[in-house]
Amino acid sequence: MQHTALTLLILQLNKLVDMGKYDDITIEEVHQHIDEGTILEFLRQRGQADIDLSAHLDTNAYGDFRTFYIKQLQSIYDAYAGDEKRR
Repeated sequence: MQHTALTLLILQLNKLVDMGKYDDITIEEVHQHIDEGTILEFLRQRGQADIDLSAHLDTNAYGDFRTFYIKQLQSIYDAYAGDEKRR
């Protein structure tokens, strides 16, 4: 996996957080979408005017990034779910 794909995603997520427009998204919503494997689609829908995930979801520019990212998030979630304040 290219670090470029992950770096680009992190930069875009930081932008959404810094804007403050999405402060109403709850931890429970994020957990649900991680469980369902739809977190990237959820972010795209909620932040459609402010985030472009087309390189991550609509092309194979970064291989199967969606599957890779979902598996990694689910792995992290399985380890830390319910103990988020620890980190």
